[in-house]
Amino acid sequence: MSEKAYKSLPAAYFMKMLMMTSEAELKDYAEMRGWEIRDSTVFFVKDSSDKLAIPSTETISEMLHYAKELERIV
Repeated sequence: MSEKAYKSLPAAYFMKMLMMTSEAELKDYAEMRGWEIRDSTVFFVKDSSDKLAIPSTETISEMLHYAKELERIV
């Protein structure tokens, strides 16, 4: 969701995006998600453990295999 794409968002914009009618509703939701609200801005806490390792060598090998198979079909 938004916490993956942004470091922070203005609270008013975020309320509109989530179709919330009050700041109390936003505050409750932010607490539930572990976000912080300061100076009318919602800050998303980034967890560095969310980063996943991408097996680049395997991915490249698979893509080359797919490309060869496509060439055979065409």
